[in-house]
Amino acid sequence: MKNNGSLKPEFEIDEDRTYFLIRLPIHPKANAIMVEHIEAPVEAPVILSETDKKIMLSLGGRELARNELLHVLGYSQPTGNFKKAIEKLIQHAFIERTIPDKPNSRLQKYRMTAKGRKRSGE
Repeated sequence: MKNNGSLKPEFEIDEDRTYFLIRLPIHPKANAIMVEHIEAPVEAPVILSETDKKIMLSLGGRELARNELLHVLGYSQPTGNFKKAIEKLIQHAFIERTIPDKPNSRLQKYRMTAKGRKRSGE
């Protein structure tokens, strides 16, 4: 709806008087800023578990295979907690696979992303 240049709010009540609508004028420049903020994706903060933090700390600036990561973390075999942590970190783009097309490759390694380095404070 156009405001016809008026800076006064407009009020509207439906026929059944079950709702009312108030239209407030917005300056065109303010509208452009609001649209920009509305369209910007809002990402909820990711809470990292101790395992998540240890994995990111272990990777640092290097690439490690799953078995190497397990060894550094003190695990003898992959636990459910470890697997969930790896998937969570990949999903939130804190780490990535070196061979993304083959997640189960025996040559697969993991490395920190720029987002992960920023999050870990490197």
